Amino acid sequence: MFLIDLVNMTVIQAVDVAASGGYTVSYRARSIVAGGNTITGSIGSITGKMNFRKLYNRLGITKDGQGIGPHGDFYSDYRAWTPEEYRRVVEEHWKGYSAWIDRIAYHRDLSPAEVDSVARGRVWTGVQALDRKLVDRLGGLDVAVQMVKEAAGLPEDEAVTLWHLPKPEGFMASVLG
Repeated sequence: MFLIDLVNMTVIQAVDVAASGGYTVSYRARSIVAGGNTITGSIGSITGKMNFRKLYNRLGITKDGQGIGPHGDFYSDYRAWTPEEYRRVVEEHWKGYSAWIDRIAYHRDLSPAEVDSVARGRVWTGVQALDRKLVDRLGGLDVAVQMVKEAAGLPEDEAVTLWHLPKPEGFMASVLG
């Protein structure tokens, strides 16, 4: 993923993957450019924890723990959630998911229902994401640069400098770093 004009979040160009965390960074931009095959979306979330108590017992492993309060071992891998804890986890999970959907809807000028209809963890190609209004244009770096120039009011033929970050280190810097 390329981020172009980070200060103003004018244009983000998604190259290979703009899913989940990549889309989390992207959706706030004024415009998103994606390649036709860019994996886009994965707007969703999953919550859970592992309970390895039976495995530990089978292997003869015991654990001691100490926590403060009735839920001090809430994320312990040595017990399951109580029904009340599970209810709270589900409630908080959906509150977080809904907040994400609402933020995407606001920034993409869509309704929460429209975003949810293309979310739920599904991924799309760039072409499909364009049809679903998750990206604004198809293209590569050249299209993204042109859009930044337009947003900045620069002439189409204006030369611009592209910075590739992080800058490559020299041999000694990489050895000593």
